[in-house]
Amino acid sequence: MVSCFSQNKDELIFEFNDAKTSFFIRADLQGDFSCLTFPESFHRARKNSVDLFDDILMNKVTGVRQFENERSFAILLEGGLNIIFKMHGNRANVLLANADEIIDIFKKKQEADFTVEPGKLDKHIDWSKEAFVRNIEQPEKLYFTFGKPVWTYLKTKGFSEADQELKWDLIQETTQILNNPPAYFIVDYGQHLHLSLLTFGTIEAQYDNPFAAVNIFALKRASRLKAGRRLEQMITRARQEIRSTTNYLDIARQRLAEVEADDHYKTWGDILMANLHQIDAGAKSVSLENLYRNNEAIIIPLDQTLSPQKNAERYYRKSKNRVIEMEKLRESISRFNKKLQEAENKLSNPQVEEERVIESEKEKAPFWQFEYKGFTIWAGKDAKNNDELTMRWANKNDLWLHVRDVPGSHVVIRYQAGKPFPKDVIEYAAGIAAFNSKRKTETLAPVIVTPKKFVRKRKGDPAGAVVVDREEVILVEPRNPESRP
Repeated sequence: MVSCFSQNKDELIFEFNDAKTSFFIRADLQGDFSCLTFPESFHRARKNSVDLFDDILMNKVTGVRQFENERSFAILLEGGLNIIFKMHGNRANVLLANADEIIDIFKKKQEADFTVEPGKLDKHIDWSKEAFVRNIEQPEKLYFTFGKPVWTYLKTKGFSEADQELKWDLIQETTQILNNPPAYFIVDYGQHLHLSLLTFGTIEAQYDNPFAAVNIFALKRASRLKAGRRLEQMITRARQEIRSTTNYLDIARQRLAEVEADDHYKTWGDILMANLHQIDAGAKSVSLENLYRNNEAIIIPLDQTLSPQKNAERYYRKSKNRVIEMEKLRESISRFNKKLQEAENKLSNPQVEEERVIESEKEKAPFWQFEYKGFTIWAGKDAKNNDELTMRWANKNDLWLHVRDVPGSHVVIRYQAGKPFPKDVIEYAAGIAAFNSKRKTETLAPVIVTPKKFVRKRKGDPAGAVVVDREEVILVEPRNPESRP
């Protein structure tokens, strides 16, 4: 164990080294999603990084203990120290134990974890048929480790309606698959992504390598959770917008009604202009006959400092301003009505809005994605995205491509278990790499092709810069991926 540090309150990084290579464990212990991932490299930030669990540093790993039927395991170190990964959902934590005593924990607020007794974490399950028969009405209590994904799988197999013998057979078949999974699946079911040993719902991807599976799963799940949080924020904002917009419309409509009803300014101006000779200078008001209402008497307020003609002009200006105000109020009411309709649509069609949010998240991925002859190809969007694509998203068995000697996109062909990379697929991806580089105008461009495991990044290298330990170079014509053969 060579380092243990944290860069935020919910993330803990462990680095192990055998004097040749490093192995990383990234423990992401957020309240709404806890998961372990295994990046091939990890670049520690120069700031906001804190060393933790100093007692374990430079201690040799002597073994790994999986607690029986428990969502916890321990990395055993020399001297009796153990690092316990307690993956209990929103109560997940990492504990440091000396023998059977917890001496430190990562998430300090979970004080109850100091009382955990590692020697009592193992849990027994009676897998006999007799135990199954005794618990036939509540099998979930007997097989408490199955969890929702396993019971969902059994439900798709007709477990709920099956008789006792068929239920027993389904349990046996399922446990055999769990003990010897054909692959590791990322499945979409119930509007959630699951990392599963069983197939149900929509299979998003499958892997032979569990490290590749969990690394991609964590990224996809985090992206979806982020989109979900943004959707919740959008709904909250939409509700607030509906309230504030409705209040504004009530006030604006009331004001418009008042202004529309208050049409006397032009009338007063006309009457004053028709009776200038009857108005005394310096008067506060004047009583005149209303030309528009059968010569009824009307009292018109006056500005003592203005002449009768200037008073008339003042009322004409007010009349003009009234028309302008009415136009602005009508425009504003129309605009806010549209705004209100948009906010109400977001609330009435949350699934549509969620899909839009998820799509917008996909657009923010650090790469463009292409499909060619059944293979997925990723191409980095810029130097910073190149780093994220190569060092976080790509798997060591993927094929990595980059135009030689000039800046350009990192390109990755996703590995498929048991399938070699066809020559025409490699050339197609190389053409993308050449097109997204400073060699895009050349007739033929040299492109490096190598497995991702031979690509590394040194500390302090600028964005997009990597070291390639083994490479093959091919010459290809730059190809715009939008114009396929």
